[in-house]
Amino acid sequence: MKARYPFRLILVSLSLLFALSLGAADAKKARILFMIGENEYRTDESLPKFAKEQLEPLGFESIFVHASKDDPNHFPGLEQLKDANVLFLSVRRRTLSGEQMEMIKAHFKAGKAVIAIRTSSHAFGLRKGEPPAGHVEWKEFDKEVLGHDYENHFGNKSGTDIATIPHSIRDPLMTGVKITSFHSSSTLYKARNLAGNSRVLLRGVTMDKGEPQLEPVALYRTYGKSKVFYTSLGHIDDFKLAPFNRMLVNAVYWAAHRPIPGSGAQASLQHSKERDKFDMSIAGNEKV
Repeated sequence: MKARYPFRLILVSLSLLFALSLGAADAKKARILFMIGENEYRTDESLPKFAKEQLEPLGFESIFVHASKDDPNHFPGLEQLKDANVLFLSVRRRTLSGEQMEMIKAHFKAGKAVIAIRTSSHAFGLRKGEPPAGHVEWKEFDKEVLGHDYENHFGNKSGTDIATIPHSIRDPLMTGVKITSFHSSSTLYKARNLAGNSRVLLRGVTMDKGEPQLEPVALYRTYGKSKVFYTSLGHIDDFKLAPFNRMLVNAVYWAAHRPIPGSGAQASLQHSKERDKFDMSIAGNEKV
């Protein structure tokens, strides 16, 4: 392949490699605790694989805390959260003991970040009934922390078409996401009444009763001093999608207060003719 501007390409590629090496070095002390407790989307499989393939090569440390097989409302090892920089949440309708719920709330009181996917919009609230004795709910977690009201989902079993919001194309969290639309196997969640400080990155569209329905599917905000990233994506097949993986990697950097490789001055490369010639991170290896 002939390069029209070989000297320029060499400089650009070197600058990208330098940015990535700095990002990896910065990430070495960042600890991500994955809290997993849901039985629908197999995130007990997809998230360890994601961490091993996408995060660990960048220097992030991953800790996994799974719901107990004997008690789905108990998460052995959750006390390690006090030493983590970021809580990565994939939980569905679990009511924690008062002690463990306080661990979650202490994480936010300390100004630490959360990345939440899919069913985490209803992580700590029951659909009906009361929690077991000694256990508590956090019914308003979606509204209070994630910045929206979860109002169930559409019945679109054929999946959801996802597109980047125009204003988000140059957002640092979308750095290196070169495909601006893709298809997810996930049904579309209804995320309503967004908080005023929520910034939407992706929207999903489906048809319902003959009418197109649009909902935000990825957003970020702050809750107190805590950084918050949420996406209603998270189906096991979503982890096969390079744009989804790259966005999650970016979210981890952002949540851990680390510079996102390729963002800032380098972000303009996403929109240049040369952008597809370079991979800006491990997640870019599939040509996002």
